[in-house]
Amino acid sequence: MSCFSPRTPRKKPRLTIALFTLPQKGKYHYTFLLTPKPSSPPVSTRGDPANPTPLVKFSVEKREKGAGRGWDVRRGKEVKEVQWVFERGEIPDLEMAAGLHCLVTVGKVLDVLALEEILAEVEIEGEKGFDSEAWVGEAFERCRSRGVVTGKSGVSGREVRWRELEEEIGEFARRMGTRERDEVGWMGEEGVPCWDVLGGGVYAMS
Repeated sequence: MSCFSPRTPRKKPRLTIALFTLPQKGKYHYTFLLTPKPSSPPVSTRGDPANPTPLVKFSVEKREKGAGRGWDVRRGKEVKEVQWVFERGEIPDLEMAAGLHCLVTVGKVLDVLALEEILAEVEIEGEKGFDSEAWVGEAFERCRSRGVVTGKSGVSGREVRWRELEEEIGEFARRMGTRERDEVGWMGEEGVPCWDVLGGGVYAMS
């Protein structure tokens, strides 16, 4: 069960992009998380350790088609047929999430129900080169344009837009390699490095 009510007038939840490592070096699987408003000092997203609250995750994933398998004529063998599907899930513990590389908080969520509806309706098929990053970018812009997600950069003061974020997120992910973390001021010894675009800081989220 989510810790967020459908419409929260105070302490609005944040829309956070989570990057998971892929087998290809420097490549990441992009997903969305609903996370609490950052606090100072940062507190655990799990809430009460004795009764942890999972974070809601929205993503598109490659899954095997229900029909099963196809046949590769050139190679003369059976192959799996896969397709992208939208999924809503939960992450009980950020630090235990396999392959989670870093987080980027990109906006305040004004209406959780509307957010879920928009994410579920974003097209995920029929476009060459489609991947999770493309889906996240399209979904973020759609939520922003409909007034469901809002936020201004803590550095520039301008409204956060995907075309400005896209390269910056990739650069942040690259710099979150173990040896580069000090360069961006990440001081957390535990937790997942998170860049809060709205606040302009980097901290450890757990």
